[in-house]
Amino acid sequence: MTKTGINNMRELFDKCNENHHLVGTSYPVFDTGFMPYQYLGDIPKFVEQNLNKTKELCLYVHIPFCEKKCTFCHCGVYGGISDDIKERYVNALISEIRMYKELIPSDTIIKGFDIGGGTPTELTVEQIKRIVDEVKTINNTADVYWSIETTPKNAANNPKHIKSLREMGFQRVSMGVQSMSQKVLNSMNRETANNDYITASVNVRAAGFENLNVDLMYGFDYITEDDIKLTVDKVIQMSPTSITLYKVVPKYTDADDIDTALDLSSSQYAMYHKLLSKRGYIGNYGANVLQTSAPYNGLSSYLYERSAFGTSYLGFGVAAQSFVHNYLSYNCGKINETFDEYFDRAENKKLPLQNIYDLPKEEQISKAMTVSMYSGTFDLKRIGQRFNVAMHNKYAKEIDWLCDNGYIKIDKYEAFEDKRLNNSAKKLIPTRITLTESGVKYQSGVIGLFHSNHSKKIIQNIKEEKCE
Repeated sequence: MTKTGINNMRELFDKCNENHHLVGTSYPVFDTGFMPYQYLGDIPKFVEQNLNKTKELCLYVHIPFCEKKCTFCHCGVYGGISDDIKERYVNALISEIRMYKELIPSDTIIKGFDIGGGTPTELTVEQIKRIVDEVKTINNTADVYWSIETTPKNAANNPKHIKSLREMGFQRVSMGVQSMSQKVLNSMNRETANNDYITASVNVRAAGFENLNVDLMYGFDYITEDDIKLTVDKVIQMSPTSITLYKVVPKYTDADDIDTALDLSSSQYAMYHKLLSKRGYIGNYGANVLQTSAPYNGLSSYLYERSAFGTSYLGFGVAAQSFVHNYLSYNCGKINETFDEYFDRAENKKLPLQNIYDLPKEEQISKAMTVSMYSGTFDLKRIGQRFNVAMHNKYAKEIDWLCDNGYIKIDKYEAFEDKRLNNSAKKLIPTRITLTESGVKYQSGVIGLFHSNHSKKIIQNIKEEKCE
């Protein structure tokens, strides 16, 4: 019996795939999994200490409002919210940003800035501008690559709004299209597939945006090959510079067994990847994003820095997550899904934190490794530099096993001087690994092998359940 409580890597690999609805690019598997690391001391002082040790930082603002909530959505978003609540939220958000601005050292380099949700363009131009005016005073934020999210309906019906975003300084718009099939959109509880998407893309370009990302969803059991072909044909007419493929949380499928669910999502991903590749979109197999010539490989600067380098990030807003140096935190609203506690704390000039965890290095590395799979790769060199760890040594057995079984391949090596031998002795070490076609199908198993021992024990104790 190993220290993980699982006899071998195959057993752990299979267990993760059995629970593929839980083991993905989010970490930890359960929020309660980090309770042993919960920090109960002087939280403002602890936050400041970690920010003082952080040389590079990304900023994210969460706007939790949508016209209505999609059936597949598991994010902290709310539909049908009154204008009064939105205004109160903006005021509370600005109060939170100001509190953190006092804690962030003046020499911290801001690497990325993103406003997401939800649908940020559910706010008025004036409300977004107030938020932006506050954030851009944090060090060099005004100089980085900004991204914001919208919907085809908002972009089509409010061209002046979109133009105002460009004038504020945003350089990238991400648009949640999800599908172009009327049948699929109806099942998702989304607006109809009319000409909004063409008008929306025209308005984005007319506003001066060079970079447009389109989000698409896959993994639903009611999506057919014809739906995917139709979606690709219509999306291409929008001429996006990048297309992001999101896999639905599998509990929203009716698959009765693991292989059926995994075959469903992997086959739909494969079809999207093949069709988009033929249209000139580039992205390694397994990556969420395919792009033409977009900066940051088609990602927002915030998400690129997180996934490629493990850069610390600070999230503002209800239920927002932060990962700063040693700590991981969740803002109020993560558990009870209400605004009340967030409003109460932010309005009374208290950091609106619900839980904060002081993570050991092993958990920090596992968190960064898990997020990096967003791009379908593990960049061992970059993450190793972030944590000052020789990743090829730390995960040597896992890498060898995954390679031997055809789930990953090593696509970058570097010459490494082994100081235990003579000065001229060098060996090649892996610095980046990518998923194979089989690895994409069994991605949960691949990711799970890079979890901490603590997380592996949690996975081992998950009771078998049907994904429904």
